[in-house]
Amino acid sequence: MQDVEIRPAAISLRTSFRRIRSMTRTHWLIFVCGSLIAFVWEIFQMPFFKPGNLEPYEQTIRCGIASLGDGVILLTAYSLAALRGGRAWLWQAAKMPYAIYFGFGLSSPSPSK
Repeated sequence: MQDVEIRPAAISLRTSFRRIRSMTRTHWLIFVCGSLIAFVWEIFQMPFFKPGNLEPYEQTIRCGIASLGDGVILLTAYSLAALRGGRAWLWQAAKMPYAIYFGFGLSSPSPSK
């Protein structure tokens, strides 16, 4: 019979919190870079929409808010994929984390005008 090591829940939670704490730098990087890329994308799309009665700075603020929302969607999709595939899921060949990432990103609601 094999010996099975039983770890107390406190050790397991400590390991989980250590993993979350070590992932925060990656999460911030993904959020900031994703939001900045989305902001540039939103600014390039601005001429194709009717501004309504908004001033240019108000349009830019709305683009910034939309970009932050895109960053949150990107961060959530990455986090869900990381729960399934680990921190380095992006460089692994497993298909499930990619399916989770793209599935969440494509199914997230987009505002309709």
